[in-house]
Amino acid sequence: MIRPLTNRLTRHACGGIVAAMDPTETFNAMMEAFALGLRDDAIQSAEDLAAWLDRGGFPPVIHISTDGMKVFVVDERIAREICVASCRQVQTACQTQSPSP
Repeated sequence: MIRPLTNRLTRHACGGIVAAMDPTETFNAMMEAFALGLRDDAIQSAEDLAAWLDRGGFPPVIHISTDGMKVFVVDERIAREICVASCRQVQTACQTQSPSP
């Protein structure tokens, strides 16, 4: 399982225990698991990240390059939309793929 350890960390805040997450690490783990065909890991990371964003968590840092020469850091609003769409697509693709032998 590729799930980052930081997803299961907790921190004390507001008089209670709050789940903490590194959304960039989770996004990378989701994409890596998807690329490797590890459907269960990809789905779990996608679910965790989508839930994090639904609760108002900040999105991952996303860099985009169109030609390999120029790299742009995407602003937070666009990163959130890319992340939400990626989570949805990973979940859909993993649920429709036939199991690996």
